[in-house]
Amino acid sequence: MRIPKVAIGSTLIGLLLLTGCGGSGPNNGQADAPAEKASSPVTIRVLQYSTDITDADFQSLLAEPVKKKYPHITLELVRLAKGTTLQDLVATGEVPDLIYTGSRQIENFKNLGIPADLNELIKKNKYDLSALNTDVVNIIRQRGEKGELYAMPIFLNFSALYYNKDIFDKFGVSYPTDGMTWEDAIALGKKVARTENGVTYKPLNPNAFVNFGAPYQVNYVNPDNHTAVINNEAVKKALTLYKQVADLPGNKDSVTNARSRFQKEQDLAMQPDFAEILGELAESGKTGNPINWDVVSYPSLADAPGLGYETIAFMLMLSSSSKHPDDAFAAIQAITSAENQLKLTRGGKVPALKDPQLLESFGADVPGLKGKNLKGIFKSKPSPSPKRSKYEDVARPVLNAYVQKVIKDEIDINSALRLAEEEANSKIKAQNNQ
Repeated sequence: MRIPKVAIGSTLIGLLLLTGCGGSGPNNGQADAPAEKASSPVTIRVLQYSTDITDADFQSLLAEPVKKKYPHITLELVRLAKGTTLQDLVATGEVPDLIYTGSRQIENFKNLGIPADLNELIKKNKYDLSALNTDVVNIIRQRGEKGELYAMPIFLNFSALYYNKDIFDKFGVSYPTDGMTWEDAIALGKKVARTENGVTYKPLNPNAFVNFGAPYQVNYVNPDNHTAVINNEAVKKALTLYKQVADLPGNKDSVTNARSRFQKEQDLAMQPDFAEILGELAESGKTGNPINWDVVSYPSLADAPGLGYETIAFMLMLSSSSKHPDDAFAAIQAITSAENQLKLTRGGKVPALKDPQLLESFGADVPGLKGKNLKGIFKSKPSPSPKRSKYEDVARPVLNAYVQKVIKDEIDINSALRLAEEEANSKIKAQNNQ
């Protein structure tokens, strides 16, 4: 996911800070956390890592509800400056109190000893964990060897197929529909893969392979013995179909710059993507480059119907080095309260609370989403996330490199998977020997 540029002054070792204050907040459905020094102001720094959040969303969805519930707590957004790493923060003792990131990043933070186990704070504050999305909580808990819970979900990601209505209208082709398979999407894409007046219209972006194959719930590294398991039928089947999408006419250069093609150049007909693009599209009318778009459910694999990208949560992780764990947990409680979860749902975020009535208000406060097929988004479900090896992130870049070679016709699929597995095992072995 992209990390946006921020025009804010740097401090300390190159961290970028934004102070949170103001506004409207929640009626916390959980027991109130006993903040450490309720009469003394405290600043809780929140590191944004690998997952986008705008300054406005940070203020509205995180900082303001905390400030209203706990006036002495101020949230401060921290963005890593260019060239600064997590290792730098650990080495200098500058890890912020909370980390805002995605659930795929837990292993990276664990390897650096950053996250604190939240179980004791949950028990201490009588936090009702059962109110949260059960699948997401289980996924986060899987990342702990002994039942540790290293983060709290605050809202969830989703996958959907966004499409440019003007391109379909131009060629008299019917719009995409909910419930399509990838084969359906490929067939539809062929009908709009044309060149007219010097413009080559790209039909369908496959997006990243790790997302494409998620419904098969594959591991690229065995979580029990930590050996690569890339060369198997599930990965082969997914890659074969993935290449069919990439081989559609005009598609070769839309894999790496698809969002720009879809939103700016507007020569890409269909873009499967995450939740974050929904807000960008809703605001497109304000940028001077509006796009006539709509959305349907994410295309499914024929033998894994109704499943989209892997379940991913946007979450808050407590640093084990925080000097304000109780205040930081109080902030988490305010953010995950029923009132604030309704607010973010109405703003176009999928809530972490599992109350199904919340989704009835999805996007209600966003004018740019009026009239859009928002219910279609939820007709596909996130793919379950299997238990992962700590070396999964070693194997994925290796596989991705070979996937690109397959796309460029530099190597056949069977050879690519065999070589990727061998190379991944070599890299895992090298890490074990360090």
